[in-house]
Amino acid sequence: LTTPPVETPFLNPQTNTKTSSFFSAHYSKDPFTGNIYNHGYCIRPTPFLSAQINMMQFNSHGDLIQQCTSSLPFDTFVHDAALSKNCICYFVPPYFIKEDAEMSYIL
Repeated sequence: LTTPPVETPFLNPQTNTKTSSFFSAHYSKDPFTGNIYNHGYCIRPTPFLSAQINMMQFNSHGDLIQQCTSSLPFDTFVHDAALSKNCICYFVPPYFIKEDAEMSYIL
């Protein structure tokens, strides 16, 4: 079985920079530029999510344009965002995971 080469998605072709987080299933697309905006949690070396969110901007072809990280007040689950002409707004629900919470489903 021979598999064809696959290009790495979500990669900046000029710098070979990859996204530094998970990628949400809910993205926002700018209707004027075609740019795609998404978010994901930064990975840290524990079974918990990070209290940081990575925000990403891609062009209409899926090439990474830029990304930045922002701290969250606590570990939580950000589900979706709203996009306006000048900003993107992420909703941080009032739910948090205690650092010492039992994670029995992770084995």
